[in-house]
Amino acid sequence: PEGAVSNLSADDVGGILNRLISWLFTAFLVSAVLMIIFAAFRYATAGENAENVRSANRALIYAIIAIGAALLSKGIPKLVLSFLSN
Repeated sequence: PEGAVSNLSADDVGGILNRLISWLFTAFLVSAVLMIIFAAFRYATAGENAENVRSANRALIYAIIAIGAALLSKGIPKLVLSFLSN
């Protein structure tokens, strides 16, 4: 319907953002755990294969990035909402 978007309040937008951020937070953390498990498997089976060790190192770096992105996904919306509410 026309004008439906104008009926959204800041609380509605905040609720939608919080729900979306919660899903993103969970997805990033799950992917980080999977990457850490993958890296551990690579390390355990690397033996003397330098390429597998490099792959494991990259997977750990990606896991750290995913955890950082998850933490940012919780902090940035709160910052944006504080700007919108003022």
